[in-house]
Amino acid sequence: MTLETALPLVTAVISLGVSMLTLGWTIYRDAIRQPRLRPSIAIKTVNQRGRPPDGPHIFVEALNMGPIPNRLGLVFARKSWWQRKIKRAPGAFIYPNWGHMATTPASSRLEVGDRGTFVFPFERNCFLKEDFSNVGVSDGFGRMHWAPSKELRKAKERYHREFQLAAQNDALNALAEEA
Repeated sequence: MTLETALPLVTAVISLGVSMLTLGWTIYRDAIRQPRLRPSIAIKTVNQRGRPPDGPHIFVEALNMGPIPNRLGLVFARKSWWQRKIKRAPGAFIYPNWGHMATTPASSRLEVGDRGTFVFPFERNCFLKEDFSNVGVSDGFGRMHWAPSKELRKAKERYHREFQLAAQNDALNALAEEA
């Protein structure tokens, strides 16, 4: 085999290899790799210049990690695996405060890198009172994306700390009024 006949054959093999890599990447990108949201939950206060602080509120946020734009769905909560599978405990849809200035409108389109926000009241009868183990956001493709359990635990700890103290103060005030 001479160089004149081997060069086109080597070029064809390299072209075939590049084409196969391109085809594989395209299939992976469009069919296998699904869009992802990264949700988070925290208790925050909104501060604006010239206005008193607004809050605290419960914020559930979802960051679009790509690779394509996605629609922001609804917020759901679920119990632990044991409660769901053995005790058949139901999950819950959590209705946000749509009137809050920081809440993203329903079914908003999120470009890659954009963040959507849901705001919930931080009050004694909020969903943190329940024994939910996960809080998550659905996307436009019907998939659920769950916030880290560690963040939910921190929010629940703050809830119990603040409202347990409030309950103790209410009990002490009731005893003082009776006396």
